Amino acid sequence: MALSDTKPLTTLLEELLSIPTVSYKEHHILNYIRQFAVERDLEFKFDRFGNAYIFYNYGDVSPPLVLQAHTDHPAFVVDEISKGKLGLKFFGGLSAQYGIGEEVKIYGEDLTQDGVVATIEQIQSNEHYSANSMSRIVGAIAKIESVENINVGDIGIWNIEPFFLKKKLIHALQCDDLIGCAIVLSTIDRMLSGGYKGNVIGLFTRAEEVGLEGAAASAVDGLVPKNSLVISIETSSSEDGRAKQGHGAIIRVGDKQHIFSPKMSMWMTSMADRLKNENNHFLYQRKLMDAGSTEATAFDLLGFETGAVCIALGNWHNAGKGKIEAETVHIDDVQNLILLCEELAKNTPNFFEVHKKTVKAWKKRALEVSLRLIDSAKSTP
Repeated sequence: MALSDTKPLTTLLEELLSIPTVSYKEHHILNYIRQFAVERDLEFKFDRFGNAYIFYNYGDVSPPLVLQAHTDHPAFVVDEISKGKLGLKFFGGLSAQYGIGEEVKIYGEDLTQDGVVATIEQIQSNEHYSANSMSRIVGAIAKIESVENINVGDIGIWNIEPFFLKKKLIHALQCDDLIGCAIVLSTIDRMLSGGYKGNVIGLFTRAEEVGLEGAAASAVDGLVPKNSLVISIETSSSEDGRAKQGHGAIIRVGDKQHIFSPKMSMWMTSMADRLKNENNHFLYQRKLMDAGSTEATAFDLLGFETGAVCIALGNWHNAGKGKIEAETVHIDDVQNLILLCEELAKNTPNFFEVHKKTVKAWKKRALEVSLRLIDSAKSTP
């Protein structure tokens, strides 16, 4: 089944990636996701933390597969308003070397109205984390022609083009992690369109950029069944040669803090290899991706069988060459990750079998080499 059989991927990406979002104010994205579920007659719920869930359950399939992505991106929130000036609070991680002279667009609740442009005059930063780290933006002062219709709590995003595709490279303000959200939605769309058996939960978490908050809350007291297989879907910086854009989806074995479930990595790699044998155009990589942390760490340490996948990201958190720029991902990598997620969603029942067969093969191997080593040891002087 071709990717074009469902909602066109570029349409989904452009719609979703153009919606302003920031930690604690993800509601515009969550409303889009809710409408997506309603249009397909899929069960949709919020937990008490505001995380959103879409449930696709067709056939008696176990264990459930949770495909998780976060709905926020580093941005500003209007904190103070005075004549011709705005005080802005920043949520997310970005070096304080950026920002001065950059434009931001201020959005209120009515997204049918274009944002009002303000210009950053002053950056407020925190203290250095360590001798080897740079200070980060915590706020800013911006000048604006008129504060009419501007309210405390409005969202401020960098004034760059929200989405365009050029030579297979997606340029967007908010790839991290709205690309992940789009991959979850597209996977569910393909499962539904194909009528495939599966038990898939799309989990869309809040406040990742300020410390994996939505994921941690969901893991301890959310709507995720305890026997679930959890896969965190992210974009991750390709800086310093960590991965190459256009070389396929990434099975992420760990992040800056933690190594994820070996059983999950084994199963995902097995499914990726099978998919590659069936489809010569499918590409994947297997990488650590330790530039930052991902929500898989929270789910794994809080008791879930957890793995992670990601897309190689350029200009992480809009940190371009000396200025704010669009983040970038390769469209082929996105398509490959959708195919992999679909393969995983259709094959969750064989998760235990993959590990069992591998252990059985190693036990057989151990017996064979033991006999050979015993024989050779007898003849050793």
